[in-house]
Amino acid sequence: MGMTLGRILLIAALIGAGYFAYTQWGGNQKLAEVTAADPYEAAALKFSGGLFEQAIEVYEQAIAAEPSDARAVEAEFRVARCYEQLNRPQTARQRYLAFAEKHPNHANAPLARERAQKLELLSK
Repeated sequence: MGMTLGRILLIAALIGAGYFAYTQWGGNQKLAEVTAADPYEAAALKFSGGLFEQAIEVYEQAIAAEPSDARAVEAEFRVARCYEQLNRPQTARQRYLAFAEKHPNHANAPLARERAQKLELLSK
């Protein structure tokens, strides 16, 4: 009943091929559906996947489309984090400072000020 190495490799290859097909065709379609249905969720998925440039683009489009959406404020903070992850400290710092100034009572305002200060110190 034991599996041979050949069978194990064949099963692994089939699983890999199935996953590749899903991500290349079905997965992209599902991401497109999520993007259309909820751009904030799509941006969060891109952020989590390390696709920071794409996350910035989606967050900024969502903010521009519905600036009064409660999630727009959090998205502004996330954009700053994206720039920090992209190793663009000046832009990240500016975004953190703008966030803290625009939303001084938000829960992330102290963190935004702290990150801006650290980025300033690192740039010296």
